[in-house]
Amino acid sequence: MWNLYFYTPTLDLKIFLIINHYLKNPFFDWLMPIISNNLVWGSIILSYLFYLLLTHQKNKIFYILIACLLIGLCDWSANLPKKKLARIRPLNALKGCHFFEDNHWQTRSANFIPTKKRGTSFPSAHAANSWLAYLLLSFRFKKLKKILWPIPLAVGYSRIYLGKHYPLDILGGYIWGTLFFVLFLVLYHFGEQKYGQTNWFKRIFKS
Repeated sequence: MWNLYFYTPTLDLKIFLIINHYLKNPFFDWLMPIISNNLVWGSIILSYLFYLLLTHQKNKIFYILIACLLIGLCDWSANLPKKKLARIRPLNALKGCHFFEDNHWQTRSANFIPTKKRGTSFPSAHAANSWLAYLLLSFRFKKLKKILWPIPLAVGYSRIYLGKHYPLDILGGYIWGTLFFVLFLVLYHFGEQKYGQTNWFKRIFKS
C-alpha cells in the first residue's frame, strides 16, 4: 500500500484562487451549487428516460442505461486513486477558502489551522462523470456533441468555485473519465465485430 501526499503546484493554486476568490459573485453563488448537484442531473436523466419511454424509443433507453452503468463504475472507481493519493480538499487546507457545505456558503477564517492529514480531492469524480457522460452521449447522439460540451466544463468550474477541488483535480477527473470512454470503445468494437450484423446491436448503438 502506498500514499502520495500532494504538493500543490503554484499555478494550480493561483488558478484556484482566481476562481474561488476573485471571480466570486452573487449570481455564481446561486448557480454553481445547482450545477454541482447530482440530484439535479439525476432528475434530468430520469425525465429524459421517461420521455423516451412515452415516445416508445426503447433502443435509446437501453443505451442510456448502459451509459449510466459505465458512469456509475467510473464514479465508484474514482475512489481508488482518491484514497491512495489522499490529496486534501482546498476547503480543508486553505485559509480564506470560500466553500459551499450544508446548503450555505462559508469561509475559512484567517486563523484556520488545517488538521486533516488525508483527503479525497484527486481526481474529481464530478469532472470524470460529467466528461464521460458527454463523450458517451456524443458517441450515440451526434447532434448533441456541439450542444453538450459546455456542461462538463461548467461542472468542473463549479467544483473549484465551491472550494471542493483544485484545477488539477478537475483535469485528473477528465482524464479518468476518458479512460472509461476508451474502455467503452474497446468493448464496443469487440461487440461490433461479433454482433455488428444483429438487429439488437444496430438498434441500440446505431439506429
